[in-house]
Amino acid sequence: MKKIKKIGLFLIGIIILPVISNILVLALSKEESFFEIEKKEVSKEEEITMKINLNQINMDHFTFQLESNISLENIKLEEEVENKIENENIFSFQFNKEESNLNSILLNYKLEEEIEVGDTITFTATIKKIEEEKKEKLEEEINAEENDQEETSEEEIEQEELEEELTVTYEVKVIEKKEEQEEKVYEKEKTNEKEEKQKEITSSKEKETTKVSTTQQSRTNPLTYNGSDNNYLSSLSINNYSLNKEFKKESSTYFITVDSDVDTLVVEAIQEDSNSQIYING
Repeated sequence: MKKIKKIGLFLIGIIILPVISNILVLALSKEESFFEIEKKEVSKEEEITMKINLNQINMDHFTFQLESNISLENIKLEEEVENKIENENIFSFQFNKEESNLNSILLNYKLEEEIEVGDTITFTATIKKIEEEKKEKLEEEINAEENDQEETSEEEIEQEELEEELTVTYEVKVIEKKEEQEEKVYEKEKTNEKEEKQKEITSSKEKETTKVSTTQQSRTNPLTYNGSDNNYLSSLSINNYSLNKEFKKESSTYFITVDSDVDTLVVEAIQEDSNSQIYING
């Protein structure tokens, strides 16, 4: 009985552990970065909205720097900041969390005219701890080391240096405006539809030309039966019905009107040359 319980618990553990691990991975994947860009694809008419999440930065006084492969002169900051620096490809400022109650800072960037559809824009955001705060922290560490009479290892120093700088990179692709995309798709569909109709008209004309040519060839070079090249009729009549026009041997098409319940017709056709033969299909 104990063995069965152990096996049952073991199986439950096997089932539950992957579920818990998936939940943890999902939670970690949704964790905010200190810097985020709202859209990864924008049209030339849109602004690129960027967000600095202050609650994800474990420094009180820091420098934020944004570097790009395009000019950042059009960038706008919604908050007042210290020591803002703007040049062609770099935008930076200093911020002190202790003097602010903000949770985030928004930046908006309007694309310049020379940027084309299909271009990829790279943004690299970096957070660096300000030197004064570094010095204060170093003094505190030295005092703590003297009190505890312990030395900091090289690995701990490297880890602290890594914690004093954060970096993240995003890529944004410039695409066509949605309305323009839909208009191009519509124009393409209309063009394809027009081409299909043109093909149908051309095919119909070719068939008509072939039919006319065949008829003309038949009249120009009539088939010869029993030594006769005369394929004309001397008369054509249908019992109890009148043809739609007067019979002429040169005319090859005639019509009559019959009731819907008629299932038999008597056709009398006499060849002009007695040596020729008549075949009636129908």
